[in-house]
Amino acid sequence: MRICLFDTILDRHVVDSLHRRLTAGGHEVLATGPVWRGHQFPTERADLDRIGATLDEVIAWRPEALFLFRAATLPPELIGRLKRRPVTSLVWLPDAPVLYDLCYRHIVDLHDIVLHCGGRQILDFYAAQGHPPGINFPFWTDQQVFPRGFSPDT
Repeated sequence: MRICLFDTILDRHVVDSLHRRLTAGGHEVLATGPVWRGHQFPTERADLDRIGATLDEVIAWRPEALFLFRAATLPPELIGRLKRRPVTSLVWLPDAPVLYDLCYRHIVDLHDIVLHCGGRQILDFYAAQGHPPGINFPFWTDQQVFPRGFSPDT
């Protein structure tokens, strides 16, 4: 499967670990690296054009899935550009529902799959707002970044 990991978060090891695991699983993975910053949608035309150009490069690569790590990176107009293509869009909401009013409520229904870092309470919150069901998908890492260790003194 061809999968794009679009943007990243401050905890870069999360995206890097997923990239390593998907690649090890035989998938073709394109990781864009940082594309945007913060939790507010870009509003300046130059920012939207730059992000749109990155999205166009990804679309030209023809992924089957695009995994968006920073929800604010793709405002509705750019998600619309993506949705005109045969690609499954996934968005990961690691801070839900803290950023709900600021960002998430504007895009959560536009993605095919919504992944939440929180458990049942978070899933129930989104359901109560009338959104389609999401999936619990917590933070993770592989052992390359944080190897297992045993220290009886700690």
